[in-house]
Amino acid sequence: MSLALGAPYIILFMYFAQLPLYLVGLSLGPREGIIACLVAFLGSLFVFGIPESVLYITFQILPVFLIVKGFLTQQKDSSGKLGWPTIGSTLTALILIGNLLLIGADLWFATLATGLETYIASIVEKTTALIPTPLPEGTISLLIAFIPGLVIVSWLWMSIINTLLAQSILSRFGKNLRPSPSITTLYLPPWMIWILLGSVLLAFMGGHIGYVGKNGILISLQAFFFIGLAVLHSLCQKWKLNVIVLIGFYLLMFLLGWPIILVAFMGILDHLMDFRQHIDAKRT
Repeated sequence: MSLALGAPYIILFMYFAQLPLYLVGLSLGPREGIIACLVAFLGSLFVFGIPESVLYITFQILPVFLIVKGFLTQQKDSSGKLGWPTIGSTLTALILIGNLLLIGADLWFATLATGLETYIASIVEKTTALIPTPLPEGTISLLIAFIPGLVIVSWLWMSIINTLLAQSILSRFGKNLRPSPSITTLYLPPWMIWILLGSVLLAFMGGHIGYVGKNGILISLQAFFFIGLAVLHSLCQKWKLNVIVLIGFYLLMFLLGWPIILVAFMGILDHLMDFRQHIDAKRT
């Protein structure tokens, strides 16, 4: 159907193709979610063939499996009481997989005649040549430098948006298996900062390793961006600000762009110093 309607609908369909799988998994459980993923894979195998189905597993089914299983598998705490897992562990898994996909792509193209950066440069140059108004050289250079990271970041956001949308729909109709967690409870493992610092170190090495490092920074920063959002939500709760204020900040952030960097930086500081612990202590 999407092919018949045109390119915009294809993109929209691809972006929300995971939603039915999340609806099944988050309403019926991990086992049923796995069955739904298997049926989706067999359908793609029948329609598109093996190469496309491998990509479908990697970019569509894998995050659904990880999120549904991580979101719904209860764990015992130190007292032996069952509880829901933290959303930080699921976000960490997605960030790590994103970095592994980046490294895998670099290794794959390293075995070919051209490396990943050279391949991306050729694609960008061919695409921009079709645009009536030439893009500035600086813009083209930025696209070449960060397209792999941007693709993986888009994949990451696609998974998160579909998860939130599915959980919201299920909660609206009382079909959710677990309560919707608050973003203020989001924390990352302490060692996540080393993933970011490792990417920074690789970025200074130059060559294809430096290329992986630059894009790895972009991917890893997404985790700390969400930590920064957790700080903002905690502050809004402490100051009892109206939700309209928070929505206004979100709109301002995505319209201007640069506040996103500030939020990510705030997330790094909170990860290292745990501002929210003091915010929560003062609120209580």
